[in-house]
Amino acid sequence: VRHMGRGAPAVEYELTFYTQAIAENMRTGRPTSRPGATDNLAEPKPNKEAHAKIGTHAANNSFLNVVLESKKGNPISLCVIYMWIAQKLGYPIYGVNLPNLFVLTYKQKEIQFYINVFNKGLIFNRVDIDNYLAQLNLTPNDIYYNPCSNLEIIRRVLRNLIMAYEKSGDEDYKAELTDLIASLD
Repeated sequence: VRHMGRGAPAVEYELTFYTQAIAENMRTGRPTSRPGATDNLAEPKPNKEAHAKIGTHAANNSFLNVVLESKKGNPISLCVIYMWIAQKLGYPIYGVNLPNLFVLTYKQKEIQFYINVFNKGLIFNRVDIDNYLAQLNLTPNDIYYNPCSNLEIIRRVLRNLIMAYEKSGDEDYKAELTDLIASLD
C-alpha cells in the first residue's frame, strides 16, 4: 500500500491539535443526546453535494497522513483518528460498524452513546440507531450497537479502498488489497 504525505513532525503537530480539541469537547459536556438527532445519522443534507465534489470516497481519504494534512476524510478515517486520540486521553471510545456508515461509541459500564464524527460530532443514542436501521429496512443486530474489533476496522478500511480503486480503474491495487483481506481471515 502506498505511503503518502508529510513526515512525522507535521503529524505530531496535527495530533496534538486534535488531541486538545477532543479533550475540550469531552470536558464540555458532550455525553448527552442532541435534540433532533434522529433526523439523519448519515451526513447532513446540505453537505452531500460538497462531499461528492471533494471525493469523500476517494482512496486518499483512507490514508490517515493525507487526512491529517488535508483535514478531509471519509467517515472511517475520521473516526479512527478521533478514536485513537480519545483512547490516548483515557476515554472509552470504540468503533461501531453500521451499514453504510462508521461511527464511534462511548461505552463505560452503564453509559453508552454514539458519535458521528463525519456529521460534525453528532451525539446520538440507541433509539437513533433503531430509526436509522428502520430507514434502511434492516433488522436490528447486536453488531450495530456494540464496539467492533480493530481487525474489523482494518477490513472495512480495506474494503473501502478496494471500492475506491475499482471506481478509479486501478485493478492492481484492488487485487493486492483483495489478497490482503483474504490473508486476514
